[in-house]
Amino acid sequence: MPVYIPNREDYFESALEVFRISLASLLATVDAARTAITIIDNASLDEVASLVMPAVLDGRIDRYVRSSVNRGKSDPVVAELRGAYEPFVTIADADVLFLHGWQGETERVFRAFPDALAVSPSPAPNLIHYACASTWLQAVLRGRLRLGNEVDGNDLDQFEASVGKAIFDPECRRDQFMLAGRGGERALLGAGHFVISFRRECFSGFRYQPTLEGTGIGDRMVDEHVDRLGGLRLATSTALVKHMGNVPEAWMRERLAEVQSEAARTLAGEDIPWRSGVAMRLLAASPDFVRRRSAWLLRAMAVAWRRWRQRRNARS
Repeated sequence: MPVYIPNREDYFESALEVFRISLASLLATVDAARTAITIIDNASLDEVASLVMPAVLDGRIDRYVRSSVNRGKSDPVVAELRGAYEPFVTIADADVLFLHGWQGETERVFRAFPDALAVSPSPAPNLIHYACASTWLQAVLRGRLRLGNEVDGNDLDQFEASVGKAIFDPECRRDQFMLAGRGGERALLGAGHFVISFRRECFSGFRYQPTLEGTGIGDRMVDEHVDRLGGLRLATSTALVKHMGNVPEAWMRERLAEVQSEAARTLAGEDIPWRSGVAMRLLAASPDFVRRRSAWLLRAMAVAWRRWRQRRNARS
């Protein structure tokens, strides 16, 4: 979790309180026996260190990395990813409210989809065009694409409120593109990156060029690299994390109190196999423009199919 709070002015006026809620919810919801937390401090106020250090000293935070300058999100995160030895690595923004079960549900999707490389515990049915060409090709060509209405509209409303704009169009609110998996399991196609978990193997040999600035370029580099590997980018249909934004509200403190009143859930602790199947290897070997153009065509056809089905249902 990278954090950047340089002052208490303007946008950052209440950022310290938001980070406090985020960190407290993270510590309350993870399986401490199977989770190592790293906080990356990008030249923040000393108060950030004051919040973090007690949890470092009592062993609840594994690493606290402090930089004298702001290196943005992706540069220091990728540096940490390359040294990780856990089978899954989660990247999260510092304004996330974690709810119980987010780790277990993320692992459930990885277990049901052995060729998944990235899974988010936050549904984003609008992101069907972002860094998931391989996901679309696998879903359509293997006959695993489904339509469903499984995402709670209240979760989408809350996310829109937190970013201050409408981002979910009516079509994706009514029907979401789902992927069918083992044992009747389903997951959403596509995912954002404010909280997302990756298989560690994604970053073996990752040729990342540092941006040396706090932009979103690095996020896209990471996401497109994972897509080029040919695996699936998925999300849970239930929001098990909440985006808070930069202004703390009463509901955030109330949810934190609820979270802290319960014990953290224990993970199964079993190996979750990774399968690099034929489809995945073929996609990884295909040229970028072929993979992306093919996925664009299939996605356009799927969107047209959804539109036709919604109109037919409206008439009937």
